Amino acid sequence: ELELEVSSELAKELENLRSQLPKCDEAIAVAKSQVEGAQSKLDECREIKEKLSSELEGQRELIRQCSKEIENFVKEQKAAEKVISSSGIMLKELNHKLTKLNKEANDAKQ
Repeated sequence: ELELEVSSELAKELENLRSQLPKCDEAIAVAKSQVEGAQSKLDECREIKEKLSSELEGQRELIRQCSKEIENFVKEQKAAEKVISSSGIMLKELNHKLTKLNKEANDAKQ
């Protein structure tokens, strides 16, 4: 009789668990759908990250090129300043010589 009672309780419990199976299947289906949605979103994020990384590298390359151009400009500017300085010195020397020649010409007239 005890076995029959235990067996009956187990049968009820088994039936109760079986009745919950559709709810579990539904919960599993919902969870799978959510996982698939999350995976899709993750894939989208990875694509965006790759695109942004590529764009960032392009901008870095542009910055490197601009830096080189600035360096070259600074070098050219320094070279131009040296030429200007040298030209100024040469102009002073020429002016001095012209003044001297002019003075000698005036002295020769007198």
